[in-house]
Amino acid sequence: MNLRELSKICDSANKTEFTKEEREKLAKEGLALPDGSFPIRNKQDLRDAIAAIGLGRNYQKTKKWIIKRARELDAVDMLPEKWKVKDSDDSLKEVIENAFDFGGKVRLPGTDLTLVVKDTDDGYSVSLEGVIDVFIASGSGNVTDISESKKKEIVDRVLEEVKMQKVTDDSDGFSKEEKELFKDIESKISEWSDDGDADGYSFFKKGDKIIFEEMFYYDSHCLDVASMMANLGYKAIDDGERHESRYCIFVEDND
Repeated sequence: MNLRELSKICDSANKTEFTKEEREKLAKEGLALPDGSFPIRNKQDLRDAIAAIGLGRNYQKTKKWIIKRARELDAVDMLPEKWKVKDSDDSLKEVIENAFDFGGKVRLPGTDLTLVVKDTDDGYSVSLEGVIDVFIASGSGNVTDISESKKKEIVDRVLEEVKMQKVTDDSDGFSKEEKELFKDIESKISEWSDDGDADGYSFFKKGDKIIFEEMFYYDSHCLDVASMMANLGYKAIDDGERHESRYCIFVEDND
């Protein structure tokens, strides 16, 4: 089978038979289990996988795989009610933990974030993709070989990051009027780094919250920004540290 023929795999939504080459290709793309079983490219495949779950070698692992793909396809409602799967914040920790069973990219429910767990030439790496892409952890060995204690440490780290990213993801950006209001601060940020919205210093908004973030390896200007924001009628409501940066969150001071 040549590449042209393989590329046509997804043309048939009702495809039920897969060749060895097709299964290998889908496994590499994260659309089938590592051994090529239970390929789930679309909702029709999802429906077929649910019906065939009893044929899997490991029921619990197969069930986790089907749930993972259902979330990615926004099709949790297709899962059996008796599985009691929730596509909400309540299932967030479970989704993160299950990501280590298969690796790949997993959309985290209740957020606009994607958890990336993958094997690399040097071992494994874990990161979060969002408005702010964040490195979480790396180590030797494969994803599936991570110890339970290390996995718990990583899961807790991801949960901490999600808590912060929920504020900063899906940034609305500044309106024309707001840009005029904050132009002096943005001008200062431009002086601190080569780019006013560079990795070193970032200034953006989410809803009614305005976030200033700076990387650890740059000089700290959180207090400078807090002072300038206070002069514009804003107060800090939260601040802290992420994996590689500091942040401060502001809202209008209506007191």
